[in-house]
Amino acid sequence: MPWVKGQSGNPGGRVKGLRAIMHARFGQGEKLIAALHQIADDEKHPKRFDALKLLAAYQFGQPLQALDIAGEPTHRVKVVVHECVP
Repeated sequence: MPWVKGQSGNPGGRVKGLRAIMHARFGQGEKLIAALHQIADDEKHPKRFDALKLLAAYQFGQPLQALDIAGEPTHRVKVVVHECVP
Protein backbone atom coordinates (compact mmCIF):
# COMPACT_ATOMS: atom_id res chain seq x y z
CA MET A 1 0.00 0.00 0.00
CA PRO A 2 1.57 3.30 -1.04
CA TRP A 3 1.98 6.14 1.41
CA VAL A 4 -0.47 8.99 1.05
CA LYS A 5 0.96 12.44 1.68
CA GLY A 6 -0.22 13.76 5.04
CA GLN A 7 -1.46 10.37 6.27
CA SER A 8 0.00 8.81 9.39
CA GLY A 9 1.99 5.59 9.04
CA ASN A 10 0.47 4.50 12.34
CA PRO A 11 -3.16 5.65 12.19
CA GLY A 12 -4.17 3.62 15.26
CA GLY A 13 -1.42 5.23 17.30
CA ARG A 14 -0.05 3.84 20.52
CA VAL A 15 -2.22 1.37 22.39
CA LYS A 16 -4.57 3.29 24.67
CA GLY A 17 -3.60 2.95 28.30
CA LEU A 18 -0.14 1.50 27.57
CA ARG A 19 1.54 4.14 29.72
CA ALA A 20 -0.77 3.32 32.64
CA ILE A 21 -0.19 -0.41 32.20
CA MET A 22 3.61 0.03 32.13
CA HIS A 23 3.48 2.39 35.11
CA ALA A 24 1.37 -0.09 37.11
CA ARG A 25 3.76 -2.93 36.23
CA PHE A 26 7.09 -1.15 36.63
CA GLY A 27 6.41 2.05 38.60
CA GLN A 28 8.75 4.89 37.70
CA GLY A 29 11.28 2.42 36.31
CA GLU A 30 12.87 1.17 39.53
CA LYS A 31 11.25 -2.27 39.17
CA LEU A 32 12.25 -2.47 35.52
CA ILE A 33 15.87 -1.63 36.34
CA ALA A 34 15.81 -4.16 39.18
CA ALA A 35 14.48 -6.81 36.77
CA LEU A 36 17.23 -6.00 34.25
CA HIS A 37 19.86 -6.26 37.00
CA GLN A 38 18.44 -9.63 38.04
CA ILE A 39 18.69 -10.91 34.45
CA ALA A 40 22.19 -9.43 34.03
CA ASP A 41 23.39 -11.12 37.23
CA ASP A 42 22.18 -14.57 36.10
CA GLU A 43 25.08 -16.03 34.09
CA LYS A 44 22.82 -18.70 32.56
CA HIS A 45 19.94 -16.43 31.52
CA PRO A 46 19.53 -16.45 27.71
CA LYS A 47 18.85 -12.67 27.62
CA ARG A 48 21.75 -11.72 29.92
CA PHE A 49 23.75 -9.99 27.20
CA ASP A 50 20.70 -8.00 26.07
CA ALA A 51 20.07 -6.84 29.65
CA LEU A 52 23.72 -5.82 30.05
CA LYS A 53 23.66 -3.87 26.77
CA LEU A 54 20.48 -2.05 27.77
CA LEU A 55 21.78 -1.19 31.23
CA ALA A 56 25.08 0.05 29.78
CA ALA A 57 23.30 2.13 27.12
CA TYR A 58 21.22 3.94 29.74
CA GLN A 59 24.13 4.34 32.14
CA PHE A 60 26.80 5.50 29.69
CA GLY A 61 24.89 6.30 26.48
CA GLN A 62 24.97 4.50 23.18
CA PRO A 63 28.44 3.97 21.69
CA LEU A 64 29.52 6.37 18.99
CA GLN A 65 28.71 5.22 15.48
CA ALA A 66 31.26 5.37 12.69
CA LEU A 67 30.09 6.87 9.41
CA ASP A 68 31.44 5.83 6.03
CA ILE A 69 30.67 8.69 3.69
CA ALA A 70 31.37 8.20 0.00
CA GLY A 71 30.77 10.61 -2.80
CA GLU A 72 32.31 13.28 -4.92
CA PRO A 73 34.64 15.68 -3.07
CA THR A 74 32.42 18.56 -4.19
CA HIS A 75 29.51 17.35 -2.06
CA ARG A 76 29.22 18.92 1.38
CA VAL A 77 28.09 17.08 4.46
CA LYS A 78 26.59 18.88 7.43
CA VAL A 79 27.35 17.26 10.78
CA VAL A 80 25.34 18.26 13.84
CA VAL A 81 26.64 17.25 17.27
CA HIS A 82 23.93 16.91 19.90
CA GLU A 83 26.20 15.79 22.72
CA CYS A 84 29.92 16.08 23.25
CA VAL A 85 31.57 13.26 25.19
CA PRO A 86 34.87 14.17 26.87
